[in-house]
Amino acid sequence: MALRRGVDIVVGTPGRVKDFIVKATLNLKCLKFRVLDEADEMLNMGFVDDVELILGKVEDATKVQTLLFSATLPDWVNKLSLRFLKVDTESGVKFEHVSAPQPTDVAQSAGSEAADAIASVSDSVIPIFRQQAEQLLSSSSLSGADLLAKALAKAVGYTDIKKRSLLSSLEDYSTLHLQTGRPMWLPV
Repeated sequence: MALRRGVDIVVGTPGRVKDFIVKATLNLKCLKFRVLDEADEMLNMGFVDDVELILGKVEDATKVQTLLFSATLPDWVNKLSLRFLKVDTESGVKFEHVSAPQPTDVAQSAGSEAADAIASVSDSVIPIFRQQAEQLLSSSSLSGADLLAKALAKAVGYTDIKKRSLLSSLEDYSTLHLQTGRPMWLPV
């Protein structure tokens, strides 16, 4: 009943969406976006014909943004994308594998920002903090550079560096960085 009154988003398996289309419960005339996720898995599940039927039910494909996500690109997914997707070679879309930043990378970046912040502090504070700085230098076995490094770390909140990824503690996962030559508008 809700489909007849109109909805903003429909999520379903290809078989279920096909059933709604065949029963005329789902009308794709006002469709603006369509997303096919795990396209490569649709073959394994036997949904190829259903997917092609659904994608073919749009009257004017130039008015519909189609997004197809697939971990691999088997022949049928490639043929499907050539048939139903308008490929814009000037968009400059590029996927690049990047490794997750390591804690040391993030700390190093924060340290650079802290060093810039310290350099921008007025020299008027030096007389106030000089005595504590001299005491610290004389009582420590560390060099002045090492003490300053510890001060920078403390200034940006580091007292220790952990040895795991900030994005994921799982192994064998990749992070993708998507760059486009133009803005990408997403339905939100």
